[in-house]
Amino acid sequence: ISNSSKAKWTSSKKSVAIVNNGRITALNKGDSTIKAELPSGIILSYNVKVSTTPRVNKTTVTVKKGKTTKVSLYGKAKSINNRYNNTKYAKIISKSNANTLSIKGLKKGKSNIRITVNGVKTISIRVTVK
Repeated sequence: ISNSSKAKWTSSKKSVAIVNNGRITALNKGDSTIKAELPSGIILSYNVKVSTTPRVNKTTVTVKKGKTTKVSLYGKAKSINNRYNNTKYAKIISKSNANTLSIKGLKKGKSNIRITVNGVKTISIRVTVK
C-alpha cells in the first residue's frame, strides 16, 4: 500500500498477529484478519494464517544447585521480549529477547518456571534442582 503510514491498521485477533504501519508480526497459532483503512475511506483486508505456536525443546529439566542448563525457545517474534516468572528454586538468567534460555538452579527442590512469549503464549518448564 503506498503511503501506508497514513493508513489505520488493525488486527482482528491481536493474540495471533499484530500490525504496525503495515508490518505484520505473527505471535501465536491461529487466524486473524488484517485491515488497512486508507484516508479515502477505502478498507483493504487480508486474512493471515499463523501455522506455528511458540514452544520449547524441553518442558522438564534437571539442574544442580548453582549450575545452569539451557532450553531452546522457538516461535518467538524478534521484536517482542519474553517475560519470566521465576521461583525461589530456579530462575531464567537470560535476557528477555533470548531464544536460548539459561536456567540457574538456586535451591534444592522442584518448581515450574513460566515464560510468557510474544505477550500471548505462556509456556511452563518443570525444573528439578538437585
